[in-house]
Amino acid sequence: GVALLMSGVQSEAMEMFEAVIKIQRLILDDGCIEVAQTLKRMGNIHLIRRSYIESICCYERALDIEREKLGTCHSDVLGTMSKLAVALFKYGALEKSLTTLQEVLHIQEKTLGEKDLSVASTLDLLGGICAKRSTHCHSKNAIDFYEEALQVRICILGEDHVLVGKTFSDMAAAHFEQNSFNMAESMCRNALKIFKQANLPTNHKYMFEINERIMRLNSAKSRTQVMHPREKLGGWLPWTENLRSAVSTSGWHLVDN
Repeated sequence: GVALLMSGVQSEAMEMFEAVIKIQRLILDDGCIEVAQTLKRMGNIHLIRRSYIESICCYERALDIEREKLGTCHSDVLGTMSKLAVALFKYGALEKSLTTLQEVLHIQEKTLGEKDLSVASTLDLLGGICAKRSTHCHSKNAIDFYEEALQVRICILGEDHVLVGKTFSDMAAAHFEQNSFNMAESMCRNALKIFKQANLPTNHKYMFEINERIMRLNSAKSRTQVMHPREKLGGWLPWTENLRSAVSTSGWHLVDN
């Protein structure tokens, strides 16, 4: 079933997992860890298929088993809670999703300390959810969560790690949504520099994201600029690292928000 899922054959993988869980319940126990693992795999498939109610049900049943067998602070329990939070968010249960992630973060900080990559991942997830719904969680917005995740990742991984670049890229998107174009430009520049240093191919997911965000930023800034009546800029440059110099020599002026 796992091999089929990794190959993208979701229907056959689901059939396999459904058969497996029936056998597990007959031979083992309805509340054993093996059943929880199969439920989580089924939940993953439902999440991919956008069957969010079914996904939530699988994760919740798996979570009940794991909490009973492993305790509330086990890494598998926290991983399932994070998956559940994503499914809840996709379904539209925003408050419950944020509450679940806040519980995960609280347990992680208590058991692992604040400077841990698992903490950074949860902060990143909180930032992503807040950004997509333009909302706050306990007075923190998306950028607040991203900045905390950034600090943890820089502390552990160093300033040039790809995950640090990914956080800069996500922060750029959050600043863009707040019309803070200058900050978005700075974040894009930081992310692109790291990705280029890491020699990521142009078809890499992170490169695709940052290039798309740069194009959106360029388009938005071109709509807010004031053109000098006697001069023109032949075309808007595709990369923000050259953006400021191009504008300063063109006779155009940027209107900062």
